[in-house]
Amino acid sequence: MNKKFLKTIAVFLAALPVFGQSFNDGVFILNEGNFGMANATVDYFEHSTSALTLDYFTKVNNRPLGDVVQSMSFGNNKGYIVLNGSGKVEIVNATTFKSDTVIANQASPRYITLIDSNKAYVSNWVSDHVAVIDLHTYAVTTTIPTGAGPEQMVKSGDKVFVANSGGYGLDNSVTVINSLTDQVITTIEVGDAPVAMKTDVNGKIWVLCRGDYGSWTDPNDDTQGQLVRINPSSLTIELRLPIGTAADHPDRLAISADKTELFFLSSYGFGKGVYKFNVNQSALPLQPLVTGNFYGISVNPLDGYLYAADPLDYNQRGYMFRYNTGNGAKVDSFRVGVIPNGLND
Repeated sequence: MNKKFLKTIAVFLAALPVFGQSFNDGVFILNEGNFGMANATVDYFEHSTSALTLDYFTKVNNRPLGDVVQSMSFGNNKGYIVLNGSGKVEIVNATTFKSDTVIANQASPRYITLIDSNKAYVSNWVSDHVAVIDLHTYAVTTTIPTGAGPEQMVKSGDKVFVANSGGYGLDNSVTVINSLTDQVITTIEVGDAPVAMKTDVNGKIWVLCRGDYGSWTDPNDDTQGQLVRINPSSLTIELRLPIGTAADHPDRLAISADKTELFFLSSYGFGKGVYKFNVNQSALPLQPLVTGNFYGISVNPLDGYLYAADPLDYNQRGYMFRYNTGNGAKVDSFRVGVIPNGLND
């Protein structure tokens, strides 16, 4: 980290954060914290000044956020922070960041997808369902059964695609839901342990499948990870790209602001790190764009940089690194909360 950047952060942290601001010039950094210790935090990084505010939620609301931040999304002038350890979705005002209400009693929630101004879906990892949330009352109106361990979701037209990671077992499917009726249309078999999904510039859905670990004591029974492309209109698989060997287990998927390039974490190829793939290509790269041992990745649409999270020893505060997505050159780094996993969606 350069001295100028350190000085900028130090000056900013010495002052009180400016509440009631617009967050259009920054991103929120999600720090999971340690499971069971309720030390999850959300930091705010301002793009134009490179200023960082640690634990923004606590500074505004005078209380801890909760246990294990998994994801965060914005919509309807609200921010939706999903905490799987606390089993809740914390809803904040998108201008003040003050807590508005809480969707409680969720079974290890992972992600939230806003269907429209009236309804949202929350994937519940333990109970193998998607909860349908009324965005006026914040009550659960019904639940939709999925495969085991539902994770990320993407909406395409009136369909919602849910990646079923397997939870404590094994799954290899994507559940497709009609968002108008909240009924399951079909399931699509992809690869073992689908964990992440993104929609590209062509409207196609990419599913990152981690592969199964099998027995933890026997590395020989692992299955290979892969990147799978789904046509959301025909509900068919158009392309399967195996990743590395069965021992690699790629995870974490990000996409560029123009939705033409995918980024994923893997130990595949010539080194562990972040790999870049153009959505119009049909062969994966052999060399990583950035080499390193990262826990999470995101692409910030404001500055176009790749953000890669390093949790260090998973106990102390970690680091967020920024890289140029064109050549992989490091831009800078700064210290954030405990176990950073990426940015808000």
